[in-house]
Amino acid sequence: MFRLRKSTKYIIIAVLILAAGYLAVKMSGINGILDQKIQVIKMDDDKAARVFDSLENEKKIKMIYNSTDLAGFTGSIQDFYVKYDISPLYSNITAGYYVSIFSYPGSLSENVMTDLRQLENLNHEFLASADPNSFKINIDEHIANKKRVKRTLEKKIDNAILLSDERITQYSSNLTRIQMEIDSLNNQKNIIQGLADNNLVYLVTQQLAVSGDKAVRTKRIGMVRNFVIYFIVFLLLSILVLTILNFFFFMLLKFMGMLGIKTSRSSSGGYNYGGQSYRSKYYYRRPKKVKRVYKDSEGNIVKQKVSKE
Repeated sequence: MFRLRKSTKYIIIAVLILAAGYLAVKMSGINGILDQKIQVIKMDDDKAARVFDSLENEKKIKMIYNSTDLAGFTGSIQDFYVKYDISPLYSNITAGYYVSIFSYPGSLSENVMTDLRQLENLNHEFLASADPNSFKINIDEHIANKKRVKRTLEKKIDNAILLSDERITQYSSNLTRIQMEIDSLNNQKNIIQGLADNNLVYLVTQQLAVSGDKAVRTKRIGMVRNFVIYFIVFLLLSILVLTILNFFFFMLLKFMGMLGIKTSRSSSGGYNYGGQSYRSKYYYRRPKKVKRVYKDSEGNIVKQKVSKE
């Protein structure tokens, strides 16, 4: 494997730690650990607003709640629907809010509104009545006019002896069209009557992101835990990647050596001149200590000398 200087190794280790710490801070959100306030997640549902605005009930009510337990609140709403046999016209639930649009008979207004006001943390309630002029169209008068035209056509058809076949066919077609218009006006009358009799409710429940000191502590502990986990994971992944890269380059150099391609690493031993390498001939070599012992003919030590060579 590659051999690196100690200073280079320290730089790589410091970079890995800083990178792992930076990524862990970003992923865990621990940089905002000291700035935790009670927040309400914004409700953003354009479709609900369009549905509410398109319906022309005479009495339209908006109710906005802030809840610390969104799941518990929606459970209470479902019980409310069952109690009054209500089927929402539109509903949507996310991690941050719940929105519902429903109508109920005006005769139940007192009981329904009492139950809605007793739900957790009602923050805002206001009445958004529709334009009363839209309900002053005299549909009965339109129906009466259509019926008079219908009777006139029926009399003309009864005197068919004075009419041609083409004229009779035309009157019959007009009579069918008039009857369809009368049926349509009757349906519209029933719908308007239903809108006038039923109240429309736009109900929004927003989840409180943080609530109280206990929730703040819990959230901060979660941030610290996530930071430690992310830091360790990123650090281990970095070490694994470096190990793989190191092994890859080692195998690449070995393969290049097998192909006869010399690299600076493989030729680091120096050039050879006359059996002696350039490095060993010209580079300074630290002298070695040599100890010499002198003995007489009987083997006794006469003199000892230590020199550098």
